Amino acid sequence: MLRLRRMSESEHSYERFLKAVHQTVFLFDREADRVLAETLGGTFSQFMVLMAIAQCQGLSQQKIAAFLQLTPAAVSRQVDGLVEAKLIARKQDPHSRRSYVVSLTEAGEKRFGAMKTVLIEAFKRSAPADIKQLDAASATMESLVETMLPSDRDHS
Repeated sequence: MLRLRRMSESEHSYERFLKAVHQTVFLFDREADRVLAETLGGTFSQFMVLMAIAQCQGLSQQKIAAFLQLTPAAVSRQVDGLVEAKLIARKQDPHSRRSYVVSLTEAGEKRFGAMKTVLIEAFKRSAPADIKQLDAASATMESLVETMLPSDRDHS
């Protein structure tokens, strides 16, 4: 017979938090992929890479990986597909012969804008109606992420 160990209140809170974060991320990723695939033929991963580039044109693939907390290999696969789709342009980094920088093309800017609109509209249908509640939840999550990131990592 399986006997469960009694958890302290703080252990229960951490376990509840971890489960909620996992479920939120899983469900949001799945829904974002579904909505983007149905409306624009894209993925949430593509959106995230486009968003990183839109926020700071001329990033290297390594900096995109660090910004998105992804492996360089995962970002490289996304970048290759986005270059092939002519949504981003890749050129050699003038400061490093071994590195490339990427920027949005005009088509990429349009696709990013369309993806963002689709995701925001889909999220509005399922998110809290109170924007203050959404901002507070976002601030809490951002604060937690900042405490979990290594202090020597460049996330810009």
